[in-house]
Amino acid sequence: MKKLVIFSLIFFLIQHNTQGQDSLFAKKMCDTLSSKSFFGRGYINDGHKKASAFIAKEFKSYKLKSFEKNNYFQYFPIEFNTFPSISLSINGKQLTEGRDYIVSPESRTAKGTFETMAVDTNHVEMPLRYANKCAVFDFENHNNKKISALYNDLKVIQQTSNTPTMEIKDKLTWWIRPVQTPFGDSKPHFIVKRSVFNELDSLKSIEYNIKSKILVDKSQNIIGFVEGTTFPDSFLVIAAHYDHLGMLGNAVFYGANDNASGVAMLLDLAKTYSKKPAKYSVVFMAFGGEEAGLLGSKYFVEQALFPLKNIKFLVNLDLLGTGEDGLMVVNGTAHNTLFKRLETINQQDSSTALKKIGKRPNAPNSDHFWFTQKGVPAFFFYAMGNYTHYHDIDDKAVAMTEYNKIFRLIDTFIRSF
Repeated sequence: MKKLVIFSLIFFLIQHNTQGQDSLFAKKMCDTLSSKSFFGRGYINDGHKKASAFIAKEFKSYKLKSFEKNNYFQYFPIEFNTFPSISLSINGKQLTEGRDYIVSPESRTAKGTFETMAVDTNHVEMPLRYANKCAVFDFENHNNKKISALYNDLKVIQQTSNTPTMEIKDKLTWWIRPVQTPFGDSKPHFIVKRSVFNELDSLKSIEYNIKSKILVDKSQNIIGFVEGTTFPDSFLVIAAHYDHLGMLGNAVFYGANDNASGVAMLLDLAKTYSKKPAKYSVVFMAFGGEEAGLLGSKYFVEQALFPLKNIKFLVNLDLLGTGEDGLMVVNGTAHNTLFKRLETINQQDSSTALKKIGKRPNAPNSDHFWFTQKGVPAFFFYAMGNYTHYHDIDDKAVAMTEYNKIFRLIDTFIRSF
């Protein structure tokens, strides 16, 4: 009898709650947040501050309530290594940052010109002879243990110089770090795209000039809520991080899929719930600092604006620009009953069903994690599909073809509590 009641409720919700989804609105929000004017929502040119102001303006237009009087912001300290300018030339040819190469994110300000020497990672020799040259090597498709030993030896032998190392890779995947390397280990590590090397007749020398700067500032979470009709003091939380990698020199990492897509759905849900509230109060949290170690969400659980025990469930939205292959639920294995509820919602209507809903154990890979460590039940949703751009400069446009299906599933799931 209990199962019948639950299934009937889910069916009712599906029939009455699909009108809120607005894929055109979501696409507009995603395209706006991943446009050049937000500088990759990072820490050069105040991209993260511009993005947070935009989100707060949207919250205000939906008339969301705030936990602090007339203020959606929760500020927290940040410290990041940034790269206002950077250059790299090989054999006298200037390469393009982001497109042709990236640099390790903890690199210090440094410059120099060095001869190069290729390292045969299949036949590791004593690394001493590479000490004053740029060692160029290929980590892929070789013995990881052997390569790791070589790299560690290189770092030791070059401890007192700015001699760089260089790695060849098929794809450039960047990230950010809060600190720089110690002074005694200040050489940079460049990662250069394989196609650049394929165009070279020979590898003779490199010249580089890096200007890096530790930025000490503050960032912000943006938090608003819609009061519940029946249980206003209990909360369902919808979260998504709005920050991305920002800039490496002149290269912009736009972050359309990661995570303008998740913020777009958060804004669409906020607009929907402002017009049609749920039984429980629904809190919308746009987190900053996710790309540098889940900083915004960590700060919130340590400085919560309301008791964490009052959170009935949290839904975290990240990487939602695709969906052709379905939806993955991180921490889905921890809440089997609720995961089955998701599957039931998805299967009620074949015309709007996603191809698959998968589940994984919990992991510290997005902002839900710190909440789970405090005992808050949570799911992290990310879409699966044929989209290869991640932490690179080409993550700047997503089709969001399965958006309405994902919205319907998440909206119905939230309203089922």
